Amino acid sequence: MIRFPSLLIFAALNLSIAHAASEARQKKTIEQRLNEIATQVAPAKLGVAVFDFQTGKQIGLHADERFPMQSVFKAPLAAAVFSLAEQGKLSLDQKVTLEEKDLSAPIGIPESINEQWPGNREYTILELIEKAVAISDNTAADLLLSRVSGPEGVDQYLEKHGIHGMHLDRSERELQPQVHGMGKFQTSWARGDQFKLALQAIPEEIRRKSITNYLSDPRDTTTPQAALTFLKKLESGELLSKDHTQQLLKMMSSNRYGTHRLKAGIPADAIFAHKTGTARVDLGICPAVNDIGIITLANGKKYAIASFLSGTTLNDVEREAIHSEVARSVFAICW
Repeated sequence: MIRFPSLLIFAALNLSIAHAASEARQKKTIEQRLNEIATQVAPAKLGVAVFDFQTGKQIGLHADERFPMQSVFKAPLAAAVFSLAEQGKLSLDQKVTLEEKDLSAPIGIPESINEQWPGNREYTILELIEKAVAISDNTAADLLLSRVSGPEGVDQYLEKHGIHGMHLDRSERELQPQVHGMGKFQTSWARGDQFKLALQAIPEEIRRKSITNYLSDPRDTTTPQAALTFLKKLESGELLSKDHTQQLLKMMSSNRYGTHRLKAGIPADAIFAHKTGTARVDLGICPAVNDIGIITLANGKKYAIASFLSGTTLNDVEREAIHSEVARSVFAICW
């Protein structure tokens, strides 16, 4: 009778040790798989960070290294704008009347502000947020940036909430031409075909050097870990009110692009609230193709995932498939 509790404790201890050993093997297995994928894409660079909201377990690859953000920044930008609305510093119903000088770098999507210009000149702040998040509209994003005191305003918002390692330095009007050595943005480049013609007029050696410089530039970059921290805090309600959190997540869930990236590697019945980021392909190089988001499975379990790929020469299908394989591998091995 005296030894029975001791046996129970011993058995429980063995189970605990076995569980810890199993988790360690699991972590090693997924890290090995992520390294295999990273080897496949080399010399391009892959960075991944994943968080399990149920257990607090986290895994990653190059999670503390910097990657170009591209349009991933539009999710924290939206959060910063919602935050100002909560403070009474702006109204989401406020209308913004556009002038031609407000047009930014094109995204080539029919429903974008640029492609519809001048058919619609007036949008509410809320409509601009939705366009920036759901279709990655650059003009909408730049208009919102002007409402939050520019890139510095987004950085201050992130730092205030303990999100370190995610930095925004330039507007889309500034960034997109500079990536390719095009100089200062011209309003005449506002449509996709016009921007492409202007790009092709730049000598190849200048464009190639500009892309190389962009890939080593610390500006407008994030670490996968910082992106993951943003997602964790957003989902946990640490950034915004419940209503605005749900509004932003709903917009991210309505993102119709990047469906062959992470989304293609998760269960079909899962809800994926995500934000993509994609650089223009030039000279066979895609400087950045990214995807970050919050996965909600049919059983209610939630995960945050951030996947970044930079400097790749893979084709469109292959680039997207890298992200889907990342998600597929994580779920197959861990969850």
